Amino acid sequence: MEISSELFHLATNINPQPNNKLLKNKSKTTIPPRLKENVWITYCGNIVKTNCLVCEAIPISCFSFDCGHVIAESNGGSLDVSNLRPICGSCNSSMSTKDMKDYAEKFYPKSPILLTFTSNIDKSTTRLPNNPENISLKKYQPRLSNSTDMINFIIKKGTKKITKKEIEILTAKFFLACACGYLDVVNLLIHQEVINWEMGFYESCRNGHLDIVNFIIQQKSTDLDSGMNIACERGHLDIVNLLIYRGARNWNKGLATACRGGNIDIVNLMIAKGATDFTESLPNACFSGNLDIVNLLIEKGVAEDYIFDWNDSLIDACRGGHLHVVNLIIEKGVIECCIFDWNNCLCSSCEKNKPEVPNLIIEKGEAEGCIFDWNRCLSIACDYSYYKVYSEIISLMIEKGANYCNNCKSQSCRISLVDC
Repeated sequence: MEISSELFHLATNINPQPNNKLLKNKSKTTIPPRLKENVWITYCGNIVKTNCLVCEAIPISCFSFDCGHVIAESNGGSLDVSNLRPICGSCNSSMSTKDMKDYAEKFYPKSPILLTFTSNIDKSTTRLPNNPENISLKKYQPRLSNSTDMINFIIKKGTKKITKKEIEILTAKFFLACACGYLDVVNLLIHQEVINWEMGFYESCRNGHLDIVNFIIQQKSTDLDSGMNIACERGHLDIVNLLIYRGARNWNKGLATACRGGNIDIVNLMIAKGATDFTESLPNACFSGNLDIVNLLIEKGVAEDYIFDWNDSLIDACRGGHLHVVNLIIEKGVIECCIFDWNNCLCSSCEKNKPEVPNLIIEKGEAEGCIFDWNRCLSIACDYSYYKVYSEIISLMIEKGANYCNNCKSQSCRISLVDC
């Protein structure tokens, strides 16, 4: 769940400034890969995989996602982090020239991303920082802690008399309180019918506020498993233990998210509690590159005669650019006579600026007679490149026979070293 600057301003300023007029763009601009990386870090933090922020159904990763415009370029939307969100390719193509809010309201009316949009204030938005100590959030904390009088004033009006704008103010204050750890504000708002306290519970689990998590559990019936999953991913062991004590039991999903976050203590806890399904967990661990967790999962799986999908795990390890994990998975897969898809592995390895992984995959694939799609690999490397950063991988693909780049067909090549 993400909180926008619109809600920030509503939560901290009763009279927000009106919109500035937006100038319409005449042509669609290519999003540089470095800007895409900043968008992912801004809205998803340090996790490697999540679900589309709009449909919440299609998985996306930090190396495989689209940047969707909150305000469409055709409607004057800017090309910066505040106006972009990490979403799936399906949603991005379906939005076309629609604003993200309009698209989500029509096709995904229950999407949490709608809570980050309002219609009567500046539409440029930003993400609520995961870390409450983030400097960009500090300026809001004093105002939030001194906002109880305004909250009480709105509440006393009664549910039927509260305006839409006041509902947005209360919603923003509740999410900020859950994210920043203001228990007094949460206490004031928890029983208001207009408040989506389930999202607040998720946000407090995500940001590690044990006291607020415990308070909400005592007041409301919550989805303990979803809270445990995000706490596992974020590495909040104290919250995980609390939710287990209260009744959370989805050990396999908890294991998968803990592997994604790279927290070996929580991984051990989930296994001790009974997690036995490593279908999603091993690829997640390979992608995050935690060799200790990868070895632990393999050891536990072998002991229980679990059949691993070594190919999927290798693809994720290549996508993450972790040579030590790649070598381990190849070694284990060869022992079990796994037939690797070397072409997809090479394409995945081109997403990272680590030439040693593509070189290894090429060596292994050519030894088995694999016919690589060099043009596809070149296009992927170009897509994830920025000036000379990926010049080694691009040069390698051209040396191997690539002679056509899908990206450079429709735009000027961003690689100054090689004119492909």
